[in-house]
Amino acid sequence: MKKGRRESVILAGIEQLCGRVRDFFAESLLLDGLSSAFGRCEQSFRTGLFSPISDAEPDRNTWKYRFRRACLHFGEKSRFAGLSASLGDALLSASVESYGCFGLLFGGMSSMMFFLPGREAQGMRSLLTSLIILIVSLPLLQPKCALSHALGHSMLLGRFLLGFCLLPSDRFKECEEGKNRLVPFFFLAIILGGITYWISSFSLLMLFLAILLLALSFTCPELPILFLIGVLPFLNLFSHPTLLLSSCALFCTLAWFIKAFRGKRSLRFGLIDFAVLLTVLTYLFGGLVGSGGREGILQGVATAAVILFWFPASGFFGQTVWRRRAICFIRISSLFLALFGIFQYFFTDLELKWTDTTRFSDIDGRVCGLFSNPNIFAVYLLLSAPFFLIGIADESRGFWYRLRNAAGFLMLTLCTVLTWSRGAWLGLLVALLLFVLTHSRRSLSI
Repeated sequence: MKKGRRESVILAGIEQLCGRVRDFFAESLLLDGLSSAFGRCEQSFRTGLFSPISDAEPDRNTWKYRFRRACLHFGEKSRFAGLSASLGDALLSASVESYGCFGLLFGGMSSMMFFLPGREAQGMRSLLTSLIILIVSLPLLQPKCALSHALGHSMLLGRFLLGFCLLPSDRFKECEEGKNRLVPFFFLAIILGGITYWISSFSLLMLFLAILLLALSFTCPELPILFLIGVLPFLNLFSHPTLLLSSCALFCTLAWFIKAFRGKRSLRFGLIDFAVLLTVLTYLFGGLVGSGGREGILQGVATAAVILFWFPASGFFGQTVWRRRAICFIRISSLFLALFGIFQYFFTDLELKWTDTTRFSDIDGRVCGLFSNPNIFAVYLLLSAPFFLIGIADESRGFWYRLRNAAGFLMLTLCTVLTWSRGAWLGLLVALLLFVLTHSRRSLSI
């Protein structure tokens, strides 16, 4: 008891001393000026020479207000937008029974098409797809409610669309009996069933799912952003990861900007955004007018597309719900790669590369995970590790949550050691030091 009391007194004294040190720096005019410098620069940007291009709107006579109103008016009057909205309303208001009849007729007709001459090349996968559609459609013949009502009350799809994607609930509002659309669905099933003579039902199903995901992505642009954040370290599994990354980033940016111009997302443009835009233009025009030829142009466009992703990403991380989900996805993907790296080191024969064999000949190998070399892998682990530290120090969460984050941090630390990247080791130590110094007064004292 005496020892515990003495330690408590010592810790209390250290906390008091650390508090005085923190108060001293808090009252420093130099640090106060440095901490408020960006705020002053941001204010000058919004009210000074560059105020016409910032998001500051003193009144409704500015071009920014008129531009946003014009975008809203264009979206409302656009034939494509109107047709898409009308088609979506028609599909959501149709009865589930109509979809059951469509699936039953399409599945049966495409199954019969399989036995016609010339269909052997499509294989059994097409027939299996048609039979699955036919069987799944049978339970849909009974419900008379609208599709929107069924989706909104579905245990799985309802939680995904309303709870996860945060779609507006009025799109899935309570409604009476769904509209009977058996006639148009009948002709549509006949047409698509006939097309399966040339195109397999599996290909049509994949095309339908792609269109559905595309529509969902433009309705909820945060969804592809979250997906890109989660799969980012796995893009090296493909033959052209840079092209895939830039294409996905450009798609996410386009989907988000469409929402922003229609007033459905908050579009901010401050000092940092202006600097990012200048960087995008620098890489873009550098690739166009540089001496790299076609490769230089492609590299400049790809780099500009990835940097342009800043705008949807800043809006994405400005929302608490999506920020928490992104952190969760980063933790999962980084932990998976760390476990893969540990497995790679202990259970595979690593080739001794990227190593000075005259000085480090006793190293079995350096893990690189799914990245091109161990140094890049170590940087990824180094950037992901603080998310686990935040989970460990979150006193509002339960014991098991913090224990899982501690285990994840240990796995990332071990994998960082196995990359044998001494710069990453030093960076991890510095990150730990900065974390305990800045997290709280008690962590600083300990």
